[in-house]
Amino acid sequence: MGRGWWGVKSLRYSTMVLGVSNMAVVILGGCLLLLSFHSCGPRRTLPFSAVTLAAAVRIVAMVHTGIAQEATATTVLESSDSAVVDAVIRHQRRMRYKKWIWWTRFATVVMVVQFAGATYLVLKIIKSISHNKRTGDCVLGIISKASTWKRNMLVLYIVMVCFVALLQCFTGSNVLRWRSFYATEDNAWKAHYREVFDHGMREALCCLGRIKYL
Repeated sequence: MGRGWWGVKSLRYSTMVLGVSNMAVVILGGCLLLLSFHSCGPRRTLPFSAVTLAAAVRIVAMVHTGIAQEATATTVLESSDSAVVDAVIRHQRRMRYKKWIWWTRFATVVMVVQFAGATYLVLKIIKSISHNKRTGDCVLGIISKASTWKRNMLVLYIVMVCFVALLQCFTGSNVLRWRSFYATEDNAWKAHYREVFDHGMREALCCLGRIKYL
């Protein structure tokens, strides 16, 4: 891969912020789980474990989405004067678009899980505060009675979980900046949007009962 997607310049700024934020959730969540695991056990730490694991999975999904996006863009830039070679390139392009789209959808599912986890944790805290009593959640109960730095860690964790959940609603699915690949190449842009449109049409026809269109 000539351009190398690991170059920072090809990454979207929102992607870098999102990656660092998810990493912070993983680190803070791991620390909180270590502090409360022996007292709570695996079942009672499940909500925190799920939210923390979702953040780790989101990072993995971002990496694979970025790789698939770069492979897709690289294929779009390829062309040949030979009809046979061009047909092979077109098939390869279609397969790479399919992989990229499915990784994007997987990341969307993880995003929904993270949003649901953030909502659950916030509701738990609100319920505890509104009733003016100790929370029934084991992790929240242990950390709320712990030292100040542990409580601050819990607050920061909740803030980061909510920040990540909200940020993902506005950043979109692309990890890399398409402009870093296509620049002002009009033919590449046309090929890109044609593939997106064609894939959408194939899925729509499949839903109508003609699965062979995929």
